[in-house]
Amino acid sequence: MFNRSFHNLFIESMVLGATLLASTSAHAEDRNLVARTANFGENASVTTIAQTPKIPAINTDTNVQQINSMSQVTSVSQFSDVQPTDWAYSAFGQIAWNPNNNSGIGLTYINAYQNRGAIFDLGSSFTLVGTEQANTPFERMITNSYGVEAFYKFSPRFAVNGFFGYTNAKNLAGSGSADIWYYALGLAFPDLGKQGNLGGVLVGAEPYRGGNPAPANDLSLHIEGFYKYQLTDNIAITPGVIWITAPAQNNDNQDAVIGTVRTTFTF
Repeated sequence: MFNRSFHNLFIESMVLGATLLASTSAHAEDRNLVARTANFGENASVTTIAQTPKIPAINTDTNVQQINSMSQVTSVSQFSDVQPTDWAYSAFGQIAWNPNNNSGIGLTYINAYQNRGAIFDLGSSFTLVGTEQANTPFERMITNSYGVEAFYKFSPRFAVNGFFGYTNAKNLAGSGSADIWYYALGLAFPDLGKQGNLGGVLVGAEPYRGGNPAPANDLSLHIEGFYKYQLTDNIAITPGVIWITAPAQNNDNQDAVIGTVRTTFTF
């Protein structure tokens, strides 16, 4: 049971770092590479690793009439509602190495084009992970993202896992660039209380922009504790608490405390 639980922890740490990197391919609607699960800690589930470019819809009556009256499309002018910036892409690569059953490390790189919306939107076009300053530094940008993820098992009852990521966003609508950072360190306690349970503590930072002008230039921390209780072989309940300091990278903002409960059904 421990080996399975800890393998899941490693996968979650690996995929989380990769997910934060890969979410730079925002606005993609098809998911061709999907992870089993990933989360910032144990509660906020995320599954997308890499995404494909969005294909804009052709939705005007004029376009429909033109296409229906021809045997084939012969001119891009028929697609008058499609703009050159209505697309996005990401190129994703990751290498993972497990020297033994007690340790593992992964390296991730992503190059992406972002034409609108939040960088870390996970395909929604809204900011879902990180601060607003980190998500929308520019309207159009090229991003290069780098990450490392790792774990080490000290004993059957205690392990450490974490990730570190950096994204450089280059402004395509003008000059300048933005440095974006994100990282976390987690402590895991498999089989805590009984076999199959899992306790965990996570401390880190969701994506934030470094060197941002005041007053939004403070470090916002993500502190989380959770406990997964295995009710049966197929059902687990995970209560948790998340504490966010300096929301929006501003110490003047009141800290946020969030309670969570997740029920997992495994078949």
